[in-house]
Amino acid sequence: MINDRLIRYIFIPLLGIAIPLISGFYHYKTFNLADIIVANCYSIFISFCVWHGSSWIIYKYRNTLSHTPLFKILLLCFLTVLYGTVVSTVLAGFWMFATLREVNWQILLLNTLIVGIAVVVFTLVYEVLFLSNEKETEESKTKQLDSALTKAQLTILKNELDPHFMYNALNTLSWLIKTNSAKADDFIIRLAEIYQYFLKNKNKEYVTLKEELNFIDQYFFLLQLRYENKIKLQKDVGGYNLDDVTILPCALQILVENAIKHNVFSEANPLSIKISLNAENIYVVNTKQPGKIPPHYSTKVGLSNLKARYELAYKKPITVESTKNYFVVRLPLLKSA
Repeated sequence: MINDRLIRYIFIPLLGIAIPLISGFYHYKTFNLADIIVANCYSIFISFCVWHGSSWIIYKYRNTLSHTPLFKILLLCFLTVLYGTVVSTVLAGFWMFATLREVNWQILLLNTLIVGIAVVVFTLVYEVLFLSNEKETEESKTKQLDSALTKAQLTILKNELDPHFMYNALNTLSWLIKTNSAKADDFIIRLAEIYQYFLKNKNKEYVTLKEELNFIDQYFFLLQLRYENKIKLQKDVGGYNLDDVTILPCALQILVENAIKHNVFSEANPLSIKISLNAENIYVVNTKQPGKIPPHYSTKVGLSNLKARYELAYKKPITVESTKNYFVVRLPLLKSA
């Protein structure tokens, strides 16, 4: 409900004094001071009755009328004008009869017409204020609902990451147990350290690029326990304050894992992954050596999950470019932490 107290305090007396003067309802030349005071008090009383009755009609019926906005406004104008003109005509006619013992219908009808116009104007003003206030309220509710929905969707996407990572890590561990038990022990220790990063940052909206790159170093060391010299990692991020650049948690890990998952490589033909940075974007580029992915190795979550998280959290898309020799993913920089 609109707080119109100040509007009422100003315009009820103003209209109560101005309308009778404009219509010629009062002639101050024949009034003494006491008559002027009494006449103005009575006309302000008429203005008060018209204003508050019309306001009640607007507040009472505007939310119950299930019509289009234009028809609703027209109907409200009709109801308030009908009320206002009847009340002002009756009260003004009573004043004429009480003071003059006769009713000047020409002046009375002119006074009623002006009251009707004033009622229409202020009904429209009230409705504009209502619609403006209603729009702001709806926009606020929509933003709150969108925010809640986004958080819920992000939670679902984040919860997908842990099992996705663990699924692929356990596949690697299973392979190491069969081929090199000593490396399997080291893998378990490193895996526990890496999983601490997941738990620490699971509910964060973003982390600094420095934190993510430190995590990638640990993650890549884990990968090299299995793949040894078959994979290489290069970082080109010099000249930037990595504490001022932010990124979604585990974004780089997903892209590195994606490169491992979708390519074949060997010591003679290793997979090269490069992470670089400019003023606007982070680039993850890997050499392209496509291979068939074992059905049990891919859950088809990683890259699509990352795209969805960027879209939901920051309304910024990531771009993917695939050439004959390279696969490039561009991540837009996010706000400073």
